Amino acid sequence: MAGVERRLASILAADAVGYSRLMGVNETTTHTRLRQLQAGTVDPLAAQHHGRVVKLTGDGALMEFRSVVDAVHCAIAVQNAVAEREAESPQDQRIQFRIGINLGDVIVDGEDVYGDAVNIASRLEGLAEPSGIVVSDNAMQFLDEALRARFVDGGRHDLKNIERPIRIWRWLAQFDVRAQRKRLERPSVAVLPFDSLGPEPDQGYFADGITEDIITELARFRSLLVIDRKSSFAYRHRYVPASAAGRELGVHFVLSGSVRHIGNRLRINALLVSAATDEQVWGQRYDRLLTGIFEVQDGLVQSIIGAMTGRLEDAVARLARRKPPESMGAYDLVLRGNELLHRHNRGDDLNARELFQRAVEIDPDYVLAHVRLAQTYLNEFFWDDSGALLGRAFEIARQAIEIDDSESWSHMVLAIAYLHQRDFERTLHHLRRSLELNPNDAATAAKAGLLFADLGQPEDAIEWIERARRLDPYRKDSYADYLGLALFCAQRYQEAIKAFEVTSDPKFYDHVWLAASYAHMGDLDEAREHGRRVLELAPNFTIGRFQRLEPYKSKADLERWVTGLRKAGLPA
Repeated sequence: MAGVERRLASILAADAVGYSRLMGVNETTTHTRLRQLQAGTVDPLAAQHHGRVVKLTGDGALMEFRSVVDAVHCAIAVQNAVAEREAESPQDQRIQFRIGINLGDVIVDGEDVYGDAVNIASRLEGLAEPSGIVVSDNAMQFLDEALRARFVDGGRHDLKNIERPIRIWRWLAQFDVRAQRKRLERPSVAVLPFDSLGPEPDQGYFADGITEDIITELARFRSLLVIDRKSSFAYRHRYVPASAAGRELGVHFVLSGSVRHIGNRLRINALLVSAATDEQVWGQRYDRLLTGIFEVQDGLVQSIIGAMTGRLEDAVARLARRKPPESMGAYDLVLRGNELLHRHNRGDDLNARELFQRAVEIDPDYVLAHVRLAQTYLNEFFWDDSGALLGRAFEIARQAIEIDDSESWSHMVLAIAYLHQRDFERTLHHLRRSLELNPNDAATAAKAGLLFADLGQPEDAIEWIERARRLDPYRKDSYADYLGLALFCAQRYQEAIKAFEVTSDPKFYDHVWLAASYAHMGDLDEAREHGRRVLELAPNFTIGRFQRLEPYKSKADLERWVTGLRKAGLPA
C-alpha cells in the first residue's frame, strides 16, 4: 500500500504472569508494584540496550530494538533483575514476566508498530515459562555463538492466526527455577575482557591472558559463582557498561579493567562494581616493570585476586546484613555466622553454630556451611578439650569433603582436626591439598602458616602468612598475631613482639605469646605485665592445660614456649 512505512525490527513482547490473580488479591498494591518495576527496571534496561518502549499494556510492554542481540541481552537482564528484586517477596505474590522475541517486517504508524512480526512476538511470549524467554528461529539466526549456547531447541509450534509453524528456542536458565533462585543467593561475578590500551594492537593477547587467569583463579573460590570464559568474552568487541553487562549475565558483581604496555613498563587498572547499583566496590592500579612476562602476569593475577576477594566478601556481607532474618538463605546465614566467628569469642562461636546448622538444614549440599559448622566445634575444643567435640568436628569435616573434595577449606578444617589428634602425616597431606586447591585465598594461606608453625616448619609458616598479608593488604593486620606466632617459633622474638603489638584488639592468647617472647628476650618486667593481662582476660589459664592443648610436633618448640611462660610468672 502506497505511503505505508515498513522496516525490519526486533520485537520484544512481555507480560506479567498471573496478573489477574494478583490484582484480585490486592489491586492497588499490584498495580503500583508493576509500574515501579516497569519504570525502575524494565524501561532503563530497554534504554541501555538501544531499545524503545512502543507501548505499555495493562500487564506488560511491547518494545522495539535495533538488533536481535540487543533485544535478547535486554530480556536476560530484565528477567535476572526482576527475579532478584522479587526474591524477598512471598512466593505467591512475586511478579514474574514472560518474554517473547521475534525478528521481522513491521508496519510503522507514528510511534506504533503492527504486523505479523509483532503478532508472533506476542504469541511467543505466551509460550514462555514464568521468568522465561522464548526466541523465534528467525531471531535465533542472528545471535552469536555465546548467546546461542544459552538457549535450547523448543520445537515447532502452531501459533494462533499465523499460517506456518514457528520453531522456538527457550532460555536455558529457566529450566530449573530452584537452581536459579539458589544462584541469586550466592555471590556471582563476571570478569569482562580487560582492554588493551597499548600502542601495539597485537599486545591484546596479554590482556586476554590476564582475564582468563583471573576467571580461572576466581573459580577456585567455591563460595563464588563465576561466569565462564565464553560468556565473558562475548563482550570482547561490544561496549556495554560493566553494570549493564552484569545485569545481562545475571550476576551481582562485575570486574573490568585495562592493560597498558609501553616499552618495559606495564600498568593495569582493575575495577569491581555492583551490577545492581553501579557502585564501585573496589579499584586498584598496578604498575610493574616487564621482565619475565609470565612471572609478571602470575604476580598481577595473584594481587588482583587477593585484594578483590576481600572487598567482595565485605560487600556481600553488607548486603546480607540488610536482609530480615526470615528471608535469609543458606549463604546469608553463613555470612552472618562468619562475622561472629571472626570475633574469636566463645559465646559468639556458639551463636554462629546455630546459624551454620540452619544453613545446613536449608541446603544440605552447601559445603561451606558444613566447613564453618566443623570450625565451631574445633573452636569449642580449644576451650573444652572434649574428645566428643573433636569427634564431631571430624564427622562434619569428612561430610564436607564427601560433598565437594575440591573445596580447599574442607581439607584445611580436616587438617586442623588431625593436628589436634597429633596425626601429623595426615595433617600435612590435607594442608598441602588445601593449598593446591586455592593458593590465592588469603585466609587459607594464613591458616596454613599456623599449621606449618605447629608442624615445626617456621620458615614455611612465615612465608605463607606473609603471602596472606600480600594477598589481602586491607586485612594484613588481621594476620599480625599469626605472624607473631610463626616468628616466635623461628626464635625471632623481637620481630614477634613487633608483630603482636600491631594487633588492635589483643586477646588473651596474644598476651600469652607476648609474655613468652619478652621472657626469652630477658625483659621479665614486660613478660610479667603480659602474664598479668592473660589472667585478667582468662582467669582460669594454666600452663599445663595449654601445654596439653597446643599440638606442637616438636617437643623442643613446646618446651621453649613453656619455659617463657614460667619466667613470666603464669601458674603451672
